[in-house]
Amino acid sequence: FWLGASAPVPPQPPLAEIKQAVDRARRAFQRFRLEETSKGLSAADQGLEAWRGLPEALDLERDVLADLVSLAHAEREEARLDQALARYAARFPGEGPPPRAPWPPALTERLGRQPTPGPATLVVRANAEGARVWLDGRPIGTAPLTLTQLTEGPHRVVVEAQRMMRFDKVVAASGAQPTELDAKLQPDLGPELAKASLERGLSPCLLYTSPSPRDGFLSRMPSSA
Repeated sequence: FWLGASAPVPPQPPLAEIKQAVDRARRAFQRFRLEETSKGLSAADQGLEAWRGLPEALDLERDVLADLVSLAHAEREEARLDQALARYAARFPGEGPPPRAPWPPALTERLGRQPTPGPATLVVRANAEGARVWLDGRPIGTAPLTLTQLTEGPHRVVVEAQRMMRFDKVVAASGAQPTELDAKLQPDLGPELAKASLERGLSPCLLYTSPSPRDGFLSRMPSSA
């Protein structure tokens, strides 16, 4: 990490590459090349695995799940269609398909009949005033807040505030009792340290740590620094 930074900068989701895979799958679907479509959507679905629930990945998630429903319907695979509809309903409860999804009315009606998990309650607090909260990629307000009638199961919570690093956590909401989340945001010192270094004519450098039998940590600089 940057010398003095509070934590490593998280990697950015490869959304451009995933979108390209979705676009290729859709072109194949239009030509009724279903095997090629399946490979493209599977690659996009797997590529999204680590980024599900983030605000920047929300639209791609919706498109991929909707296209998986369209593919299963075109292949007349009832078991896979039920599974795809269930995934869409769990991820986007109460929502219909995207406007451009080639779903016949019967599929939309079938989606509406999907069972929904029982309601749960989630309480989100943060140690930064005015911290903004996203749930499964959607903005829901500022902390502290309480969400009721939330579907049971895993949900991704993102909390952000000015001059603080993003807080990102997956929680398991249960109907048995409220799920409480205390978001401990850490100061984002990276921009300030970089500015101070430039003002002093210094270049950022990398700091590595490795275990030390003497004090638990031994700092060392790479030879190229």
